Amino acid sequence: MRRLALFTALALLALSVGPVVPARALECPQSEVINKRDGTSEVICSGQSHQSSPKVAGAGGSAPGRPRVAVPDMVGVLGLGNDPATGLCYRPSGQTIPTAEFNAHANSAYRVWNDVLQRELSRCPAAVAAPTPQEVAIGVVETFPFPAPKPYIAPGRAITGLRAFLEPRSPTTISDTRPTPLGDIRLDATGVYYVNWGDSRTGPHPGPGGPWPDGNISHVYTDRGVYDVEVTVVWTVRWQLGGDSGTLNVTTEGALPGFPVEQLQAVRNR
Repeated sequence: MRRLALFTALALLALSVGPVVPARALECPQSEVINKRDGTSEVICSGQSHQSSPKVAGAGGSAPGRPRVAVPDMVGVLGLGNDPATGLCYRPSGQTIPTAEFNAHANSAYRVWNDVLQRELSRCPAAVAAPTPQEVAIGVVETFPFPAPKPYIAPGRAITGLRAFLEPRSPTTISDTRPTPLGDIRLDATGVYYVNWGDSRTGPHPGPGGPWPDGNISHVYTDRGVYDVEVTVVWTVRWQLGGDSGTLNVTTEGALPGFPVEQLQAVRNR
C-alpha cells in the first residue's frame, strides 16, 4: 500500500508538472532590486520591453519599459532516503520551486508529493556526529570486565582479640587494549581496597592482602557475633586513544556475608 501511494504520487507529479520554471528564468537581463518599506522586494527590469516582460497580478501601474516583477517565494521539495532500520524515509532534497503564483501546476503537484511522503514514510534520521575520544573511553570503561573481589578470611571464622587477615582474591593492576571506531584504546588500571568489616571501615589498602601471618589487610574484632564483610575496589583507569588521554574511575564490589566471630573462654580444671 505504501509503495502504491508513492508510485501514484510520482505519476501525478510527472503528468501534472511539466517543466518546472526555475527562479532564474524570471530574472531580467538588466535588473535592479528595490527593497520596500514593508519588508518585500521588487526587481525592476530595464532590459526588456513591457510586452515581453512577465506580468504579476496586482502589479498594475508599471511604466512601459520598467515592469515590476515580485521576487518569488520558494517551496522546499522533499526527497527519498534510506534508513537501515526502517527502509525508505523522506528528507529535504535541497530542491526548491516557485510558489503557485508563478507555477500553479508544479506547486500543486509537488505539494501532493510532499504530503504523500510525510503520510506514508517516517523522516530520515539526522546524521549522527562521530563520538569524541572521551565518549569512546567512557563507553569502553563502563563495559570493561573489571574483576570483583571474592573476600575470604581463613579459617572461615575469627576470634575476638586476635587479628583476622583478609584475602581479597582479586588483582589490583590491569593493562589491556581494545578496538574502537577511532582505533585501539589502551587501558592501564590500578585498584585500591576499602573494607567494611561490619563493625568499622578501613582503607584505602593498596593490596594485595593475604592470609596469616603476612597479609597486609587485617582487623581485630572485640565483640563476638555475625558480621557482613564488604570489600570495594576503586579503580583508577588511565586511557590512551590516538593522541588523547584521560583518567576515569570505576568500582567493583564483593562480600563475605554472615562471617562468624567467636570468643574463647578459659576453663579452670580442678
